[in-house]
Amino acid sequence: MSAKLKIRIRDVYKAFEDKKVLQGVDLDIPEGSSMVIMGGSGVGKSVLLKHIIGLLKPDQGTVFIENTDLSTLSDAALNDLRRNFGMSFQEGALFDSMSVFENIAFPLRRHTRRTAGEVRARVEECLKMVSLRDVEDKMPADLSGGMKRRVGFARSIALQPKILLFDEPTTGLDPVMTALIAETIRRLTDDPTVTAVTITHDLETAYAIGDTIAMLFRGRIVFCGSPQEFKDSGEPAVVQFRTSNPIGPWTEDEL
Repeated sequence: MSAKLKIRIRDVYKAFEDKKVLQGVDLDIPEGSSMVIMGGSGVGKSVLLKHIIGLLKPDQGTVFIENTDLSTLSDAALNDLRRNFGMSFQEGALFDSMSVFENIAFPLRRHTRRTAGEVRARVEECLKMVSLRDVEDKMPADLSGGMKRRVGFARSIALQPKILLFDEPTTGLDPVMTALIAETIRRLTDDPTVTAVTITHDLETAYAIGDTIAMLFRGRIVFCGSPQEFKDSGEPAVVQFRTSNPIGPWTEDEL
């Protein structure tokens, strides 16, 4: 019996003026799975992630969350649906005017009826998961890039969402923190009701967290399979990415 699909992407196209980014993306993401999307810089991985959460609308094609076509939803209904999502952006996307504590507490206060004590306990729990201590009162300007990314990660999981979207969660982190974040993602997706989609350039992270790895190239998914299948794949774009070989079938700009 096949797994229930949480996310279905069908024939999605997206262009920004003359730049064609997505050119017919098809992708199935089962519920309870951890999907990793890989590809060269600028190929549209973050754009694809923003389509999944409804921040962008396709020029053509459809994105389904379970059986809901996002294009049919009103703004209010889309906002309600997003309560099921947690998203960690590339640079953390923190509110500059709020402390670390206030950033992580924000979704808890907005979308739950937790008491002040319960909110504080959950914030502390999330910070512990990313190994940050004594930073609750700090402002984003006082944090390093890696710390901002970890705070953004902590905020994305605060509501214990059923769909997790991570955009380069380990970029700029040292190997120990990279392993910690990978372990945390893997632990979160041990829950069969939690579905994760992660963009990363780091092969070791992809192998550690991914049930499935998809390769985005020239606006399409050219490979989708298990980590072992990715390692063994002879697909030229995968081989060039996997071996970090700038002299392959395509130039770096084409990747």
